[in-house]
Amino acid sequence: MSDSTGQAHPLGAILAGKPPRRDTFAGWQHYRANRRAFVPAPVLTLEQWQALSPRRQVLHDLHRTATHVNLPLQETPMALKISRLLSRRILVPHQATFAPVVTCRPIAVLGGTGPSE
Repeated sequence: MSDSTGQAHPLGAILAGKPPRRDTFAGWQHYRANRRAFVPAPVLTLEQWQALSPRRQVLHDLHRTATHVNLPLQETPMALKISRLLSRRILVPHQATFAPVVTCRPIAVLGGTGPSE
């Protein structure tokens, strides 16, 4: 896939057709050689984006989406704390959760006159 200038579009390999199968030797070799070949979408100003043709605008937006989808998850201190908290709440069972909950104790009434008729 190339644009009007004859240059190959960065998404050409992705949009060209079926991806190579990684469970074959040739497909795995192709994947190994090209897995880091993705070029992120360039940053355009609003004026630069508006100067593009409608087709190029759509291709640029698609390229930006692919760029943002492939960003690695950030390991920030807050994200680490939240993931630990959720792991403790979801993955680690609490003993108190599985213990029977006693809301009142049975009481034996001694004495009394019994049911009245």
